[in-house]
Amino acid sequence: MRGTLTGQRYVDDILGPHVGPFLNGLPGAIFQQDNDRPHTARVAQDFLQLSVQDLWANLPQDNIRCLINSMPDRVAACIAAGGGPTRY
Repeated sequence: MRGTLTGQRYVDDILGPHVGPFLNGLPGAIFQQDNDRPHTARVAQDFLQLSVQDLWANLPQDNIRCLINSMPDRVAACIAAGGGPTRY
């Protein structure tokens, strides 16, 4: 890459075309970046926040309903385990 990596270039040249599509192909993947200036630029943070909001907005309501309905059993299991690990 030639030139300076600004926050906008980070979004336009890396996050949008490469990171997003790559992570979409890896179920359960976790994206973690360091605190380099282009990564913490407002434009990059806004892009990532909007991406997460878009994913939540498009999550099927049946998935959300199932998670909500499972909460009483999950909380009871957590209490029974004394805060330790539980099964899914």
